[in-house]
Amino acid sequence: MKPLILGLGNDILRDDGFGIHVIAKLKDAGIGDTADLRASCLAGFSLLDLLRERKRVLIIDAGVLPDLQPGELRMLRDTDLACTAHLYSQHQADLPTILKFGRSLDIPLPDSVDLLICGAGDVITLSESLSPEVEKTLPKAVSMALEWLEHVAQPVSA
Repeated sequence: MKPLILGLGNDILRDDGFGIHVIAKLKDAGIGDTADLRASCLAGFSLLDLLRERKRVLIIDAGVLPDLQPGELRMLRDTDLACTAHLYSQHQADLPTILKFGRSLDIPLPDSVDLLICGAGDVITLSESLSPEVEKTLPKAVSMALEWLEHVAQPVSA
């Protein structure tokens, strides 16, 4: 099975659509034969269906985080994130929580998930356009996703 590159977000909420914009650029680059490129507005436990049976996954998303400036890109692993302390709905479940839950049910999931996160400046304005500081990071995000794909496509030496 090909590696999955999954762009998450809501493409009508300005910077929240970042992951979806990156997937569109990757499709334009013609890498669909080497990776499964998907854009989704799913969140929480709904992601389990997309991650099921995958070995290599890169999730691309935007977030409003205290230590991430708008337009700043950061590569993380799911193990770098903390689980949610309180769940108010299944949509609020974070990635570590859903992976832990899925594994407890013996759902075949990747051992780890890589994340490419972009600092978001505006995730409440109704707009299909990204803010200027996030828009200018698209080429770098595409480059980082391609580097990730090249890295995971390398054969594992024994």
